[in-house]
Amino acid sequence: MGHDFQASPMNQQRLDIEEQLRRLRENYVAQLPAKLGVMEDLWRELNENHWPAEALELLHRKIHGIAGSGGSFGLMELSQSARLLEQVLLKLKTEQRAPSTDEHVVLRDHFTDFRKMIQGLEGGDADPQQASSPSRETPVPQQRLIYLIDADANLAEEIASQLDHFGYQVEVFCTPESAVRSCKQRLPRAFIVDVSFSQTQATGMECIKQLDLPEEGGPGVIFISSRDDLEARIEAVRNHGSAYFSKPLDINALIDRLDSLTGQQPSEPFRILIVDDAEELAEHYALVLRQKGMVVKVLTEPSTLLQNLSEFSPELILMDMYMPEYSGMELATVIRQSSAYLGVPIVYLSTETNMQVQFSAMRLGGDDFLTKPVQDERLVSAVITRAERYRSLTSMMIRDGLTGLYNHSHLKEQLVQELARARRENGELCFVMFDIDHFKAVNDSYGHPTGDRVIKSLARLLKQRLRESDIIGRYGGEEFGVIFPNTNAHKIKPVVDDLREHFAQAQQFCDETKFNVSFSAGIASFPDFDNAESLTNAADTALYTAKHAGRNCAIIANPEDSQKPA
Repeated sequence: MGHDFQASPMNQQRLDIEEQLRRLRENYVAQLPAKLGVMEDLWRELNENHWPAEALELLHRKIHGIAGSGGSFGLMELSQSARLLEQVLLKLKTEQRAPSTDEHVVLRDHFTDFRKMIQGLEGGDADPQQASSPSRETPVPQQRLIYLIDADANLAEEIASQLDHFGYQVEVFCTPESAVRSCKQRLPRAFIVDVSFSQTQATGMECIKQLDLPEEGGPGVIFISSRDDLEARIEAVRNHGSAYFSKPLDINALIDRLDSLTGQQPSEPFRILIVDDAEELAEHYALVLRQKGMVVKVLTEPSTLLQNLSEFSPELILMDMYMPEYSGMELATVIRQSSAYLGVPIVYLSTETNMQVQFSAMRLGGDDFLTKPVQDERLVSAVITRAERYRSLTSMMIRDGLTGLYNHSHLKEQLVQELARARRENGELCFVMFDIDHFKAVNDSYGHPTGDRVIKSLARLLKQRLRESDIIGRYGGEEFGVIFPNTNAHKIKPVVDDLREHFAQAQQFCDETKFNVSFSAGIASFPDFDNAESLTNAADTALYTAKHAGRNCAIIANPEDSQKPA
């Protein structure tokens, strides 16, 4: 049965953001005449009252805003015109004087050009190139869809069943030709292909050749075969093979490779805090970064900076250099006074072109300097580069080396923060402790490397089947902890039971031996338990109860009995 291509959630989100950017730009252009009117009044006041300092400061600030924002909305000529005007006004403001006759002529000419540009924008689109053309949906690999091509129906169904436990949608094809036909309707994120078929059918490698896959950006290809010789592996490489597994298959190793190949290992979006009093421009930056999948918070009132730092925990701060109440340099100095934010990158945004001023700003806590107007591509590149470096450094300190999950200490810190948020918002929160059953027996029977693979298997299951907002950590050994914001124990128990059933059915491997492992869980809720210590103790007590109830079950903590038995 054929499938029509539908707009994916990611593409729909991209289209929504493009529409928001278009409306934001239209709104910016629509407000320019009113802003020009204010600047005209200030210009008259300056000329009629011998250039009072207050009016000069206000006019410079208004022109400064246009110089920094115009280019970001596609109005580069307007931005450049404002920059010329701003430079003369800045000189007068710094020297606290009125313009000379020659300077007044230059100012008048610049202001006239600036006025004409704004007036020319009324009723028309000044930059047709900036207008977004409708995006045509094109077939792209669907993230969780896997095509499994294998003539051995029993093996294929077994593989599909195991992959299903870890969040993959698997479609099984018994012939290469049927898979080729299906690709015309839906393209998978990866293929798992048996190399050999009957003499009357195309081989798995010939099937992949027929698809004419792109070198980059297309589906990944994993070949499976009863052969394990060099010649077979080389032939797989020559036919777009990203991985090769010989039978009997190690499902854990296959899933590890599939996770890597498809990008299924969830990556948290970068958290970016924008501090800029120019609301429209800040929102433009935010939309551009959100279009790239980042989580962005806009702060136009710097007075609330410290509270937002604590609540949002940004991985990068975009900071305007010049704001009415506080300067960016002052705010950066305050941020760096806290050890918790010493390493968070601060990128300044400003029309400032004086290199000495830029160096001074960097010395006071900045990491980079972007000169307004900032082109969207330059903004995205600078943010990603700095945020990736920061995340890599912090990851070493807060992540568990085996699973990639949060380590014990960071999970506890996150629990304190999430509890504070839930208390402040009169919300709910769950904390769940997971423990692999009979784990010592696994290590004793199969060895510690196999035990590590079992731990990684549960970590993978938690990452792939829980929400992005859920906070997962390795509590220690074979124990895990998960923070579930905005929910309670009775809503979470079915989720935990579903995880438990999938994990118990997922096969584990040691050489050619297959075995199954289960876990037990203890669930505790806020506000039943009102602080991090009591919540953790309650979840641990419930876990202890689950172990003594026969294991492979989940127990909700009783608020009247939060002490763990001796």
